[in-house]
Amino acid sequence: MAGPTKTTSPPETLPAAPLTAPPAEHVRNFLTSRGADPSSATPEPNSDVGDFEAWRITGAGLVFASTTGLLDAGGSGDWQSFLLAADPAVLATRLAATLEGGHPRVLGLGEDKPAHVSEAEWALVGPPTRTTLSDGTLRFRAWMGSPPAFGPFSLTIIAPPAGRASVVRAAAHASLSASQVNAGLLEDLVSDSSMAVKNAAEELGERGDPAAVLGLVAALSHRWVEARKAAAMALAKLKPAEAATPLGVALATETDVYAISELIGALNAIGTDTALQILRDTVDSHPVGHARDTASAVLGAR
Repeated sequence: MAGPTKTTSPPETLPAAPLTAPPAEHVRNFLTSRGADPSSATPEPNSDVGDFEAWRITGAGLVFASTTGLLDAGGSGDWQSFLLAADPAVLATRLAATLEGGHPRVLGLGEDKPAHVSEAEWALVGPPTRTTLSDGTLRFRAWMGSPPAFGPFSLTIIAPPAGRASVVRAAAHASLSASQVNAGLLEDLVSDSSMAVKNAAEELGERGDPAAVLGLVAALSHRWVEARKAAAMALAKLKPAEAATPLGVALATETDVYAISELIGALNAIGTDTALQILRDTVDSHPVGHARDTASAVLGAR
């Protein structure tokens, strides 16, 4: 039977292994073996990673340099040596420098919760860890977030003493129940961040949850136009009859032509007598010509 799992840290005297870029021909050979274009390899120097130089390989996965050669997301290379070369926080920073998605930020280092990350997601986030199992396998996990939304994801590496490693990236929301996800999205609808509201509204519209209607209606008055547009688009997908009047109130004072189009689209999608009357009133009296023209076109196409 396997012994208990224990968390270990490298000795204080363990020097960080010098990590340098591989010869260019090694990178070209790697790309050729993957059927990728060798010209897609570009060095990604990053001041945050010290003596580590990353290579971003378009279309061929996560690749970076170490003293033992190339490591990649498919698990090839000496991941054990890499995972013992520095403390977990430094390793996480080095890994983040290679990932697609705008160089994600390492999370779980004592920072405050990003505004548009739900409490349920944030509860999963912890500092980077490295664990040694009884058979010598190393298990590394770090939480990261990519701007602007910083939706947390974990990067887990399991490196046995011999053989290929396992490198898995998983979004935090994938670990949450449907009710937890919906609760987090509803929480985001009242955020002051336009991006948080936009992302939440789009997701709720796709999920089709009737419980989102009140929150989406409230978002129609958000101070940022992108949030108002996203809320209207989500309501167009949900088609709740009770949203017709609030959509009409929002349309009466909206001046942004793109938001106007989405509000009219939502009213047309709902299609109740109340919604259609609001569109007729818009044709007759809205102060913005685009609103009058768009409402007239929508009614004419019915």
